[in-house]
Amino acid sequence: MKPSNPAGEITYSIDDDQMVWIEASWTNNQQSVESFALLLHQMHSGELLEDTLRFLKSECAKEGSQNVYKKILITMDKMFAIDDDALAKVASSNDSKEIPVVSPTEIALNYLSMF
Repeated sequence: MKPSNPAGEITYSIDDDQMVWIEASWTNNQQSVESFALLLHQMHSGELLEDTLRFLKSECAKEGSQNVYKKILITMDKMFAIDDDALAKVASSNDSKEIPVVSPTEIALNYLSMF
């Protein structure tokens, strides 16, 4: 359920060609702009991933489609593994010691282990 008068919102859609479409809106005041910026930060930092997966799990359970939720997690896990491999290559080529504190793969695997 969304608020009746959101300060801002962003919607992502994807078509069969895997083209991502984005729509965004916010009200024109300082507080709303800051709230929208916070939303973007939380989305792109990974902070909303756990909440999103919990919501999807609940919705799939309501519809009796837990197998769809499991397929989503398996597919995400494969994508995160590819991202982790690419990150490892960049880190080793730059001789960098910086690695993520929590790998996104760990988050997906934790949810996958719930089945």
